[in-house]
Amino acid sequence: MTRQRLLSSNRVRAHRSSRSPALTEMLQAMGSRIQQRRKALGLSQSAVTGLAGLDRAYLSAIENGKQNVTISALRRLATALNTDIQSLLPASMS
Repeated sequence: MTRQRLLSSNRVRAHRSSRSPALTEMLQAMGSRIQQRRKALGLSQSAVTGLAGLDRAYLSAIENGKQNVTISALRRLATALNTDIQSLLPASMS
């Protein structure tokens, strides 16, 4: 692993460990809803990311609750999954 990737990886881990339990729970719930919708439509991660113009690794991290999501990315995912943003948010946020 290059030095730059190692430093970046360490920053990501440090950031994740500083998250509140509530945020972690919310990200996991949202990722689960996105994954459930994708699977209900019979779509692969690659198919969804192709439609949404996102990276597959980014979607994987979102679905696993390990990645914060921008509003723009959430809108693009909702469009690719033929739904609205609100249906992808955890029930506690709807």
